[in-house]
Amino acid sequence: MYKNDARPKAKFIMWLQLQDKLLTTDRLAKWVIALDLECVMFHTQPESRNHLFMDCDFTRAVWNRILLWLQKQERPTTGWDQHVAWIIQNVKGRTQQAHIFKSVYAECVYAIWMERNQRIFEKKSRNWEIIAREIAYLSNVRASHAIPLHSHASSVTVFNRLNFSEWHEQVKFHLGVMDLDMALLNDNPAAIT
Repeated sequence: MYKNDARPKAKFIMWLQLQDKLLTTDRLAKWVIALDLECVMFHTQPESRNHLFMDCDFTRAVWNRILLWLQKQERPTTGWDQHVAWIIQNVKGRTQQAHIFKSVYAECVYAIWMERNQRIFEKKSRNWEIIAREIAYLSNVRASHAIPLHSHASSVTVFNRLNFSEWHEQVKFHLGVMDLDMALLNDNPAAIT
């Protein structure tokens, strides 16, 4: 599960999540820290690992979009043990789909945790759809660099299902910025077009 193409910080947060070591408000309250126990996403229930990563409507919306792109079955919502069994089922084997799912899961956990922290500490929030797109985009970029050239065509097939065409202009812009950065880095103004 931990050998995947997600960013190291995403893998670390995922590890903390699976070990129930993230400092959610229910855990902080056990230390007698006075704080608001409500989930910062929708303010409907107390925040816990299970609520934040399984039951919260915000998280469900993110996951449903990601699973739609991956053409996977909906996640179980009956309990943490079933959630973990579902993860294990999807990461088994050496298929590219399993490899991609590992990365996507880690990035999803990280994005949800970071959104929670931004809402608490910076008073900023983003739409669930933006977060789902960011997860899919990051996973696509990281997987396209990690998958060997001989299997690249099948990995492209997997990610073509993710419908990245709507991001074409945004990707072109980012690639243009990277080209500009490289030209400036190499001190080659002729490369700037």
